[in-house]
Amino acid sequence: MNICKNNIRAVRAIVSIITAVLIVCQCGVASAGALDPATTDSAFDESAPDTSEPGVSVPADSVTVIGDSVTLGAELFANMEGRIEKTKGVSWCHVDSRGSRRLEAGMRIVEQLRQKNKLGSIVVYALTTNGSFNYKTAKKARKAADKDRYVIFVTGYNKGHAYPNRSNASIKKLEANYRNVFIADWNKVIRGKGGACLSDNRCHLTSKSGRWYTDTVISAIKDAREAKKDAERRRMENYPET
Repeated sequence: MNICKNNIRAVRAIVSIITAVLIVCQCGVASAGALDPATTDSAFDESAPDTSEPGVSVPADSVTVIGDSVTLGAELFANMEGRIEKTKGVSWCHVDSRGSRRLEAGMRIVEQLRQKNKLGSIVVYALTTNGSFNYKTAKKARKAADKDRYVIFVTGYNKGHAYPNRSNASIKKLEANYRNVFIADWNKVIRGKGGACLSDNRCHLTSKSGRWYTDTVISAIKDAREAKKDAERRRMENYPET
């Protein structure tokens, strides 16, 4: 299984490098003011292939991250997938990132993985870069993962643009209404650093901000894991084995 996963990661690394070149080109256009990320829903926005091992369900303590080009930067610069897998209590992680992806596309991927028993027990949506979404759409994203999973939403940041605020407000409202929803508040973290260490287009990551971003996601994963453990403990107390 380890050999198979290493082969999968090698293929994924090649794809990531190619995509990174496209991101760099996109960043150059954006820095010139010709590209608004809110309007970049392109042919890249499609369902991703299932790259997990055929016929094998993911472990119970697993994490699935569905992201856009910002998350792709965290994977390239900060080894996001590897670092999450080293988090205490996490046995497996799969990061699926693609440029110009929006939440609606992310929901379709989550539904496909769930139907194939390939979806982690903790699902991370990092899809606030390429357009805003309302509360109703955020609820649908939670439902796509199903009520038994813990769902994390990463807030968005794009210096000089207000459109991520709508998505961030929807995320915070969802967290307030559902006990299994958590926030990785990237917007708060990077604002606290004055928007430093971002690329020229003011939303994509560098090596330093990629580490900050990954740390933010891992912190939310730890919170979700603790809540999951507490819920399981309460369930055992209420319904002890006979």
